[in-house]
Amino acid sequence: LRRCKPGLPDFMGFVRLRSGLIPVLFDAKETHQRRWPIRRGGGLEDHQVASMLEFEEMGGIAFVYLAYMPNEERADRRDFLIRIGALMDEGLPKTLPIEIAESIGAETRSGDWLVSPFLEILE
Repeated sequence: LRRCKPGLPDFMGFVRLRSGLIPVLFDAKETHQRRWPIRRGGGLEDHQVASMLEFEEMGGIAFVYLAYMPNEERADRRDFLIRIGALMDEGLPKTLPIEIAESIGAETRSGDWLVSPFLEILE
């Protein structure tokens, strides 16, 4: 994976699966609330959404890696992988409550960070 240019989603690269290489593009976000402000400060900008949708149209997988951290100690931290298509199916709301993230995303397990749950989604 490599870091993208400013203004694009954060990372782009390939994941090697038994079936071959899968192109992936994702943006990492965090919030200290129980709702993530998708369309306001700290959220996705229109050109990022457009880049992610175009990437999926070309056969890639685009998603948001989202961390909900309601307190400074991170004891209640919960991380989700949410496909851009799932956000669009929700009408790309102004905010995303953690309850919706639970229903449309894949929650990562402690210590997994990204790889394990992401591979489970792809395979």
